[in-house]
Amino acid sequence: MNIQGFAIDLDGTLTNELGLLNLDATLTLRYLEKMGYNVLLVSGRSVWEIFHTATLIGTTKVVVSENGGVIATSPTDLIVLGNKNDSLLAYDFLVRVIDNVKLKSVVPRLTEVILERTFELDYANKLLEDEGIQVCINDSKFSYHLTNKGINKATGLIKASEYLGIDLSNVVAIGD
Repeated sequence: MNIQGFAIDLDGTLTNELGLLNLDATLTLRYLEKMGYNVLLVSGRSVWEIFHTATLIGTTKVVVSENGGVIATSPTDLIVLGNKNDSLLAYDFLVRVIDNVKLKSVVPRLTEVILERTFELDYANKLLEDEGIQVCINDSKFSYHLTNKGINKATGLIKASEYLGIDLSNVVAIGD
């Protein structure tokens, strides 16, 4: 294996349970960058949160956000893989058929709808499946994410690797 890059999850990998960055890990990532490796942040957070975090900690400014739904290659250049309209359709459906479905107050998303963890996940995913809505609900332990089926951190990482011209088999992934 000829390592060309590192894909690093943010929450729970670079941060602790309080959401604070581990400074030793951040220093290591900067060191890897100086050695010539691409260090990509991959997260369920919004594109703006992740891109600015990458800028502040000094990693490669190509990030995978919204659980693979958006790749940022600069502050204004985005590759959008997901479709928020599908997530909004799923949200509207869930509000009608399940009690206590609530939006979570978060940084706005381009491809996902974020919900509070106030209902049973497996039941809701089954309802979406039965209705033929092409959205799945992922649990980040912080919130539920309504995400297009087939879009995940891996699909986003594939696209980001293509953009950087590196072979995905030469990328080390750390985190979930």
